[in-house]
Amino acid sequence: MTEFAYKATDSMGKIVEGLMEAPEEREVISKLQSLGYIPIKIGHRSKARSFSLDIDLMAFFRRISSKDVMNFTQ
Repeated sequence: MTEFAYKATDSMGKIVEGLMEAPEEREVISKLQSLGYIPIKIGHRSKARSFSLDIDLMAFFRRISSKDVMNFTQ
């Protein structure tokens, strides 16, 4: 069995992340849907990587005020 990392949302829009073992990605999708989750991202978990390099670009810009963005881009 392969271990998959997943990112999904529940019916209230809350993001859920975790790991699941399954023979293939299709089964992970099916299991998540049976739990009431909507899959967003599924990938093989790399045992060599202990951290994620995913960057949420919008979260980065939320930390900067719109005034600062305006001053920077002018």
